[in-house]
Amino acid sequence: MEFTYKWYEQLIKSAKNKGYLFCDYSNYKQLDKFIILRHDIDFSIKKAVEMAKIEKELGISSTYFILMFTNFYNIGGKEERYLINEIISLGHNVGLHFDDTVYCLEKDRRKFNYKKAIKQEADILSDIIGQQVKFMSMHRPDKITLDMNISVDGIINAYDSIFFDDKIKYVSDSRRQWREDVDEIVTNEKFNKLQVLVHPFWYYKNEISASDALKSIIDTSKKDRFIAVKDNITRVEEFLNEKDYI
Repeated sequence: MEFTYKWYEQLIKSAKNKGYLFCDYSNYKQLDKFIILRHDIDFSIKKAVEMAKIEKELGISSTYFILMFTNFYNIGGKEERYLINEIISLGHNVGLHFDDTVYCLEKDRRKFNYKKAIKQEADILSDIIGQQVKFMSMHRPDKITLDMNISVDGIINAYDSIFFDDKIKYVSDSRRQWREDVDEIVTNEKFNKLQVLVHPFWYYKNEISASDALKSIIDTSKKDRFIAVKDNITRVEEFLNEKDYI
């Protein structure tokens, strides 16, 4: 399996040819054969938009989960708002990617009011995107968090136990490794009901190593910081050489 856009396109086409229908966390129940396709945006909304465009061309929709608090992007920023709206305009869902590590949690996390924090973040994200957030996923959840099976009124948790029972098969490319051969699963129709997690930042036009993919994220962050500085400092070229950053 490759981490290229061409490979990803072939996976989607293969799934469609095998009769899988693409759905979300709210409309799967009436389907006998489906894929709930999900993307956690851990580093780059720009990379997410590239994948969203591919899916639009292939005639499918998916759900993109966005972090409220991260060092890699600012959902309140002008460019990020534009990019998020572009994902929505392409026919996709936007959900909350909840990171509990940003809170000063007590040793016993079961005492932390997850429902309140998730609801607060979801309300802010809803205001930003101009529509109600209906879905959420946990960012890098451990067993303790998963065992809590967190439920919030009006918001469907992608890690709810119903999406991880023996009826729905879960596969993911976390750490740039498919722990199970998703190509084989789809091609041989081993399971009729799938939840598939794909991280957009791993995928490029041509195959590159995991190290180079991560270096690209870091380099892009430096470029974005320069552009932000340039937008806010008159004649920034008097102080910085653009070629060093772009």
